[in-house]
Amino acid sequence: MLKFGVRAPWAPRQRGVSLIEVLVSILIVSVGVMAMAGMMVKSTQMAKISESRAIAAGLAADMADRIKVNAAQAAAGAYNDTGAFNAAVVKKVDSDCTALAMCTRPALAADDLATWKTLVRNSLADGTGYLRYNAAANSVDLWVAWSDAKAMSMGESDEFKTLDEVNCPDDYSSKKMTPPLPRCVYYRVSL
Repeated sequence: MLKFGVRAPWAPRQRGVSLIEVLVSILIVSVGVMAMAGMMVKSTQMAKISESRAIAAGLAADMADRIKVNAAQAAAGAYNDTGAFNAAVVKKVDSDCTALAMCTRPALAADDLATWKTLVRNSLADGTGYLRYNAAANSVDLWVAWSDAKAMSMGESDEFKTLDEVNCPDDYSSKKMTPPLPRCVYYRVSL
């Protein structure tokens, strides 16, 4: 007769793991892999947004330098460009501003604006520049706007939507445009 808790000498010993334990461990590992995949997608999205913002900052700095060189024309409104987002074509100005000695200040402003808008268009997806002289602050308000459909389609947090809404000019706001709204960076260039 066998006593409770004592193994019979002929009964095999359990070795290895049961099927349930294997299934539970596979489930835990698969949840971890899915979480890592989600983090990689979000990381790629944030890297793309960061890259676009860095490009926009460089373009804004370029235009700020152009404006400061020709501050009198900026104060006269020669650099104002409040066109629609994603304007179809940037019109090149016919001027001979290749040599500064041959170029008048108004022609330089027109050439700067056309050259810069072409750079913005070619550097960012649907890139658009928006400039407006602010007489009260004696400065030029400068926005660089672009669309980022890939990042926007992945779903984003409300904080980015709010940030872009604040950084964009009024003409690019949700009151005047339908989603997806452009991403914008804003700079004020003091004269």
